Amino acid sequence: MGLNKKNGGMASLKHLDNVTSFIADLPNDDFVSFCDKFLTKIFPADSLKSATIGDNGYTIINDSIYSVIPSESFIKPTIATLASVPKKSISKLIVIVKSSFADQTKFKSFLKTKFKNLNTEIWGLKSISLKLLNFEEDEIQFMLGQDSTYSTYFRIAKNQEVAFEYYQEIADYLMLNFKPPLKPAEIQPGKNEFSKILDKVPLNFSSVQDRVWEIYCNSYQFKNLSEKFIQERYKTDDNFKIGLTEEIHSSFCSIAHAPRYNYPVNDVQVIEEMAKRCLKPEFKEHPTLSNLAKGLIMYFFELCEFGARNREDQQLYLSPGLFDKDTIG
Repeated sequence: MGLNKKNGGMASLKHLDNVTSFIADLPNDDFVSFCDKFLTKIFPADSLKSATIGDNGYTIINDSIYSVIPSESFIKPTIATLASVPKKSISKLIVIVKSSFADQTKFKSFLKTKFKNLNTEIWGLKSISLKLLNFEEDEIQFMLGQDSTYSTYFRIAKNQEVAFEYYQEIADYLMLNFKPPLKPAEIQPGKNEFSKILDKVPLNFSSVQDRVWEIYCNSYQFKNLSEKFIQERYKTDDNFKIGLTEEIHSSFCSIAHAPRYNYPVNDVQVIEEMAKRCLKPEFKEHPTLSNLAKGLIMYFFELCEFGARNREDQQLYLSPGLFDKDTIG
């Protein structure tokens, strides 16, 4: 078989399971279309015409018949069609399927009974996945269709992996320059009432709300990515969770000149400066990375890790305590 193995192909792809699941859920016609392109990639030395699956559901490449059976209901009519194919120079039958029956030995025995003079082979989802490991991402996108939902996911996933790598750099950079918070708030059990973003903006800003919403909207996709990244790290790394959270507290307190992290933000410039603090000096003015950092900060703002969380926090700023006056004045 003319399968070309490549280095650095989809073997390095982290979402192979998602690709397989996507293929399993393809409608019958789309699955046939995928198999058609799949075979043209497996046999690049052969002409596209010879590898193209015909209306009868099969194609002959070299000395083998390749037949696509998208679902169990296609078994009988497909077998009947294949039985009429002249087999003088044919030695093998490969059936490509996506349904669970592909894993049943009964089906393979059935094929051997019907085609006694041919070596029979079944390519189910597992076989397809293993073969996809030999191809690059752009080739997989071609097989799935450039306008398919998964091709779109491919592009997003690739950007996501790049973003995650940079968030790791941000986290490492923050931890390298970590300074303890000035005066962390003492949160009593049962009184830490978190607000949603819709409640948080009015609690923290008065005359600059439009600019806050603009930052939030422009960095929204990055906020979601940072949430995924951070939550994954939180699951396995308590030091990361504690350190990064405390750095956010410290960043807010020093930039906003606030005695505690749960004081109203008030000045939108605080958001801007906290985002810049996330970035290495050479990246502070980079537009994309700037939005990425703002997304990270907006996630912590939405998470209530800085800024007023409720009316009680808002009142703390309006009526500061004895030890708060010098800091926030």
